[in-house]
Amino acid sequence: MPTYRRDRHRVQTAHAPWAPRCTGSGGSGGSGSGDDGGGRALSRAWKLAAAAVLATRAGSEAKAQLLEIGDRLRRGGDWRAAHVAYLAAGWGVEKPHRSARLVLPGVDHARAHHRALRTPAATDALHVLEALEAARGGDGGGASGGGGSIVQGHKLRLAMVLADLGYVETACAYARSVRAKVSLGGSGGGGSAAATGGPYTDKFVTALRVFEDRLYTCAGVKHDGGGGGSNA
Repeated sequence: MPTYRRDRHRVQTAHAPWAPRCTGSGGSGGSGSGDDGGGRALSRAWKLAAAAVLATRAGSEAKAQLLEIGDRLRRGGDWRAAHVAYLAAGWGVEKPHRSARLVLPGVDHARAHHRALRTPAATDALHVLEALEAARGGDGGGASGGGGSIVQGHKLRLAMVLADLGYVETACAYARSVRAKVSLGGSGGGGSAAATGGPYTDKFVTALRVFEDRLYTCAGVKHDGGGGGSNA
Protein backbone atom coordinates (compact mmCIF):
# COMPACT_ATOMS: atom_id res chain seq x y z
CA MET A 1 0.00 0.00 0.00
CA PRO A 2 2.74 2.53 0.76
CA THR A 3 4.29 1.65 -2.61
CA TYR A 4 1.04 2.55 -4.37
CA ARG A 5 0.93 5.93 -2.64
CA ARG A 6 4.45 6.73 -3.77
CA ASP A 7 3.67 5.71 -7.36
CA ARG A 8 0.47 7.75 -7.41
CA HIS A 9 2.38 10.80 -6.19
CA ARG A 10 4.97 10.25 -8.93
CA VAL A 11 2.27 10.15 -11.64
CA GLN A 12 0.57 13.27 -10.30
CA THR A 13 3.74 15.34 -10.16
CA ALA A 14 4.81 14.19 -13.61
CA HIS A 15 1.87 16.12 -15.07
CA ALA A 16 2.85 19.31 -13.26
CA PRO A 17 6.66 19.47 -13.13
CA TRP A 18 6.56 23.25 -12.92
CA ALA A 19 4.91 23.16 -9.49
CA PRO A 20 7.24 24.50 -6.76
CA ARG A 21 8.60 21.82 -4.48
CA CYS A 22 9.21 22.30 -0.77
CA THR A 23 12.88 22.04 0.07
CA GLY A 24 14.86 22.31 3.22
CA SER A 25 13.90 21.20 6.72
CA GLY A 26 11.47 22.59 9.24
CA GLY A 27 9.24 24.15 6.55
CA SER A 28 11.27 27.34 6.35
CA GLY A 29 11.39 28.97 2.92
CA GLY A 30 11.54 32.70 3.35
CA SER A 31 14.35 33.03 0.82
CA GLY A 32 12.15 31.86 -2.05
CA SER A 33 14.18 28.70 -2.68
CA GLY A 34 10.97 26.73 -3.22
CA ASP A 35 10.07 28.74 -6.30
CA ASP A 36 13.63 28.46 -7.59
CA GLY A 37 13.37 24.70 -7.18
CA GLY A 38 10.18 24.69 -9.21
CA GLY A 39 11.87 26.74 -11.91
CA ARG A 40 14.74 24.28 -12.12
CA ALA A 41 12.29 21.37 -12.29
CA LEU A 42 10.44 23.07 -15.13
CA SER A 43 13.66 23.82 -16.97
CA ARG A 44 14.47 20.11 -16.89
CA ALA A 45 10.99 18.82 -17.69
CA TRP A 46 9.19 21.51 -19.71
CA LYS A 47 8.85 19.24 -22.75
CA LEU A 48 7.01 16.68 -20.64
CA ALA A 49 4.81 19.43 -19.22
CA ALA A 50 3.98 20.85 -22.67
CA ALA A 51 3.30 17.39 -24.08
CA ALA A 52 0.94 16.64 -21.20
CA VAL A 53 -0.96 19.87 -21.83
CA LEU A 54 -1.24 19.25 -25.57
CA ALA A 55 -2.42 15.68 -24.95
CA THR A 56 -5.00 16.44 -22.27
CA ARG A 57 -6.17 20.00 -22.87
CA ALA A 58 -7.64 21.90 -25.82
CA GLY A 59 -8.57 25.38 -26.94
CA SER A 60 -8.16 28.31 -24.59
CA GLU A 61 -7.30 26.09 -21.63
CA ALA A 62 -4.32 24.57 -23.46
CA LYS A 63 -3.21 27.99 -24.67
CA ALA A 64 -3.35 29.46 -21.16
CA GLN A 65 -1.33 26.61 -19.66
CA LEU A 66 1.29 26.68 -22.43
CA LEU A 67 1.65 30.44 -22.00
CA GLU A 68 2.10 29.92 -18.26
CA ILE A 69 4.84 27.36 -18.93
CA GLY A 70 6.48 29.81 -21.34
CA ASP A 71 6.26 32.66 -18.83
CA ARG A 72 7.89 30.54 -16.13
CA LEU A 73 10.69 29.52 -18.49
CA ARG A 74 11.20 33.12 -19.59
CA ARG A 75 11.43 34.34 -16.00
CA GLY A 76 14.04 31.64 -15.44
CA GLY A 77 16.08 32.92 -18.38
CA ASP A 78 15.44 29.98 -20.73
CA TRP A 79 14.30 32.03 -23.72
CA ARG A 80 14.62 29.28 -26.30
CA ALA A 81 12.36 26.88 -24.40
CA ALA A 82 9.95 29.70 -23.51
CA HIS A 83 9.54 30.67 -27.14
CA VAL A 84 8.88 27.06 -28.17
CA ALA A 85 6.09 26.97 -25.57
CA TYR A 86 4.67 30.26 -26.89
CA LEU A 87 4.71 28.99 -30.47
CA ALA A 88 3.01 25.76 -29.37
CA ALA A 89 0.32 27.96 -27.79
CA GLY A 90 -0.20 29.74 -31.11
CA TRP A 91 1.36 32.99 -29.91
CA GLY A 92 2.74 35.17 -32.69
CA VAL A 93 5.72 37.47 -33.00
CA GLU A 94 5.42 40.96 -31.55
CA LYS A 95 7.06 44.34 -31.84
CA PRO A 96 9.64 44.94 -29.10
CA HIS A 97 8.05 46.32 -25.93
CA ARG A 98 8.41 45.80 -22.20
CA SER A 99 5.86 43.01 -21.84
CA ALA A 100 6.42 41.29 -25.21
CA ARG A 101 6.71 37.54 -25.03
CA LEU A 102 8.04 36.68 -28.47
CA VAL A 103 10.08 39.08 -30.60
CA LEU A 104 13.10 37.10 -31.84
CA PRO A 105 12.78 33.34 -31.24
CA GLY A 106 15.35 32.01 -28.82
CA VAL A 107 16.89 35.31 -27.67
CA ASP A 108 16.21 37.97 -25.07
CA HIS A 109 14.91 40.96 -27.04
CA ALA A 110 15.53 43.24 -24.05
CA ARG A 111 19.22 43.19 -24.96
CA ALA A 112 19.98 45.96 -27.43
CA HIS A 113 22.61 44.00 -29.36
CA HIS A 114 20.05 41.29 -30.08
CA ARG A 115 17.42 43.81 -31.23
CA ALA A 116 20.02 45.38 -33.53
CA LEU A 117 20.65 41.92 -35.07
CA ARG A 118 24.35 42.15 -34.30
CA THR A 119 24.73 38.73 -32.73
CA PRO A 120 24.76 35.27 -34.36
CA ALA A 121 21.84 34.21 -32.15
CA ALA A 122 19.74 37.15 -33.33
CA THR A 123 20.41 36.52 -37.02
CA ASP A 124 19.56 32.85 -36.47
CA ALA A 125 16.31 34.03 -34.88
CA LEU A 126 15.50 36.06 -37.97
CA HIS A 127 15.99 32.99 -40.15
CA VAL A 128 13.49 31.17 -37.90
CA LEU A 129 11.04 34.04 -38.41
CA GLU A 130 11.52 33.80 -42.17
CA ALA A 131 10.71 30.08 -42.01
CA LEU A 132 7.60 30.80 -39.92
CA GLU A 133 6.58 33.48 -42.42
CA ALA A 134 6.89 31.02 -45.31
CA ALA A 135 5.03 28.30 -43.41
CA ARG A 136 2.16 30.68 -42.63
CA GLY A 137 1.73 31.90 -46.16
CA GLY A 138 3.63 35.18 -45.85
CA ASP A 139 2.29 36.19 -42.44
CA GLY A 140 4.72 36.02 -39.54
CA GLY A 141 1.83 35.28 -37.23
CA GLY A 142 1.85 38.46 -35.18
CA ALA A 143 -0.22 38.48 -32.02
CA SER A 144 -2.16 41.46 -33.38
CA GLY A 145 -2.21 40.33 -37.00
CA GLY A 146 0.86 42.31 -38.10
CA GLY A 147 3.40 39.50 -38.05
CA GLY A 148 4.40 39.96 -41.69
CA SER A 149 5.24 43.62 -41.23
CA ILE A 150 7.24 42.82 -38.09
CA VAL A 151 9.34 40.25 -39.95
CA GLN A 152 10.00 42.70 -42.78
CA GLY A 153 11.17 45.28 -40.25
CA HIS A 154 13.75 42.81 -38.94
CA LYS A 155 14.82 41.95 -42.48
CA LEU A 156 15.34 45.62 -43.34
CA ARG A 157 17.44 46.05 -40.20
CA LEU A 158 19.54 43.02 -41.16
CA ALA A 159 20.03 44.43 -44.66
CA MET A 160 21.35 47.63 -43.11
CA VAL A 161 23.75 45.68 -40.89
CA LEU A 162 24.99 43.65 -43.87
CA ALA A 163 25.53 46.81 -45.91
CA ASP A 164 27.53 48.34 -43.05
CA LEU A 165 29.74 45.24 -43.00
CA GLY A 166 30.32 45.36 -46.75
CA TYR A 167 28.01 42.52 -47.80
CA VAL A 168 26.32 44.74 -50.36
CA GLU A 169 25.05 42.00 -52.67
CA THR A 170 23.35 40.13 -49.82
CA ALA A 171 21.95 43.40 -48.49
CA CYS A 172 20.48 44.12 -51.94
CA ALA A 173 18.81 40.71 -51.95
CA TYR A 174 17.19 41.40 -48.58
CA ALA A 175 16.12 44.87 -49.68
CA ARG A 176 14.43 43.42 -52.78
CA SER A 177 12.71 40.80 -50.65
CA VAL A 178 11.35 43.44 -48.28
CA ARG A 179 10.24 45.64 -51.19
CA ALA A 180 8.35 42.72 -52.73
CA LYS A 181 6.47 42.11 -49.48
CA VAL A 182 5.73 45.81 -49.01
CA SER A 183 4.36 46.05 -52.56
CA LEU A 184 2.08 43.09 -51.92
CA GLY A 185 1.03 44.70 -48.63
CA GLY A 186 -0.46 47.70 -50.37
CA SER A 187 2.13 50.38 -49.69
CA GLY A 188 4.67 49.63 -52.39
CA GLY A 189 4.20 53.00 -54.02
CA GLY A 190 4.76 54.82 -50.78
CA GLY A 191 1.10 55.35 -49.96
CA SER A 192 -0.12 55.55 -46.41
CA ALA A 193 -0.79 52.22 -44.73
CA ALA A 194 -4.00 53.63 -43.29
CA ALA A 195 -5.18 54.77 -46.71
CA THR A 196 -4.31 51.57 -48.56
CA GLY A 197 -5.15 49.03 -45.89
CA GLY A 198 -1.58 47.71 -45.90
CA PRO A 199 0.28 46.88 -42.68
CA TYR A 200 3.30 49.10 -43.39
CA THR A 201 3.56 52.61 -42.01
CA ASP A 202 4.72 55.66 -43.93
CA LYS A 203 7.80 55.79 -41.70
CA PHE A 204 8.78 52.24 -42.60
CA VAL A 205 8.19 52.71 -46.33
CA THR A 206 10.24 55.92 -46.31
CA ALA A 207 13.09 54.25 -44.43
CA LEU A 208 13.08 51.43 -46.98
CA ARG A 209 13.15 53.85 -49.92
CA VAL A 210 16.01 55.91 -48.49
CA PHE A 211 18.01 52.77 -47.75
CA GLU A 212 17.40 51.43 -51.26
CA ASP A 213 18.57 54.68 -52.85
CA ARG A 214 21.82 54.64 -50.91
CA LEU A 215 22.40 50.91 -51.25
CA TYR A 216 21.81 50.66 -54.99
CA THR A 217 23.91 53.76 -55.64
CA CYS A 218 26.76 52.22 -53.66
CA ALA A 219 26.38 48.91 -55.49
CA GLY A 220 26.22 50.54 -58.93
CA VAL A 221 22.76 49.08 -59.47
CA LYS A 222 20.20 50.88 -61.59
CA HIS A 223 17.35 51.97 -59.38
CA ASP A 224 13.94 53.19 -60.57
CA GLY A 225 13.02 54.91 -57.31
CA GLY A 226 10.14 52.55 -56.60
CA GLY A 227 12.09 49.70 -55.12
CA GLY A 228 13.22 47.95 -58.28
CA GLY A 229 16.91 47.41 -58.73
CA SER A 230 18.72 45.89 -61.69
CA ASN A 231 22.33 45.60 -62.71
CA ALA A 232 23.53 48.49 -64.81
